[in-house]
Amino acid sequence: MMNWGYGLTMAFCGFALLIGTLVYKATHTKFELVSEKYYDDEIHFQQQIDRARNAAKRTAVTISQDNQAVTLQFPDSLPSGQAWFYYPTNAQHDRHFAIATANGIQRIAKSQLQKGHCWVKLQWKTDTQFYYTEQEFKIN
Repeated sequence: MMNWGYGLTMAFCGFALLIGTLVYKATHTKFELVSEKYYDDEIHFQQQIDRARNAAKRTAVTISQDNQAVTLQFPDSLPSGQAWFYYPTNAQHDRHFAIATANGIQRIAKSQLQKGHCWVKLQWKTDTQFYYTEQEFKIN
């Protein structure tokens, strides 16, 4: 039979081990920011809301993929802007691309992207109107 002093010592040692494990995990967890310049993004957030409203009034951007590329099809023929592939699990995989298309179709080679779940954030303009949309997408 075990005496109470030995049991109490084991309980304290177990608790200390648990706390040590939690401290180690907390200090070694990597936290990814959506943006390094989040203060500037907050200031311009109303513009993004307005762009999203403009995009909601139009035909949606279609995102598809084949074996070689991801295709972005815009409702307008001459958009200019940015495409951002945001990977929530690893900021090192994030990629930015300029939208430059004459026929409303932008192809991005899969070799420039990582496989997996991402958010495709699109910001574009035609003439004087600005648009913004984001869609979840899985790259195979």
